[in-house]
Amino acid sequence: MEKTRFHALDAIRGLALLLGLLVHGSMSFWPGLVELGFPISDTSKSMTLTVMFYVLHMFRMTVFFLIAGFFAHLSLHRKGSRAFLKDRMKRIALPMGVAWIASLILIVPVTLWAASKLYGAEYMNVLQAGQESAPAGPALMHFWFLYYLLLFYFIAVACSKFLSKLDAKERLMNAVTSLVYFMCRSRLLVLIATAVSTWIFFLRENWVF
Repeated sequence: MEKTRFHALDAIRGLALLLGLLVHGSMSFWPGLVELGFPISDTSKSMTLTVMFYVLHMFRMTVFFLIAGFFAHLSLHRKGSRAFLKDRMKRIALPMGVAWIASLILIVPVTLWAASKLYGAEYMNVLQAGQESAPAGPALMHFWFLYYLLLFYFIAVACSKFLSKLDAKERLMNAVTSLVYFMCRSRLLVLIATAVSTWIFFLRENWVF
């Protein structure tokens, strides 16, 4: 497969990540943040920034994963499974691990210090209660999306291997591709995605996180 650079998609993916700076920078201005167990909270509150956070968060990570999946599909077919996984470990897993360790060293002491000043002697209990109310998963802080991206990569490789043996003539894959293409062109997909998302959020008591 010819190696082609999609500069427009690269720009969109970069913009989605840069919006993360704006999104996370606005979090300290949420009303009621201290009650949720976040010790770093600005004295000035802004509902405008709070609404902006949720509006951007509704599509920002979805766009990122969609474009990342598109590029991963091209890379997997061009490089093959082994080279693709090796490339993902070098370009995703290794930077994630290094940045995570650096973030722990920089963020955790500051958070504990701020919590001790705000909550007093009970600050560890407050932080623990806030952590228990958050979605379960590895304590990767803001690198959770790279963790899930790696999971999706491994699942994609496993499915690709399985389908190549099960469907050597690619009849099933062509049928699935046609179905996905039809759904993406149909406005009905928006209603289906909205209904599924609404139901998932309804089932989660802590959906605000």
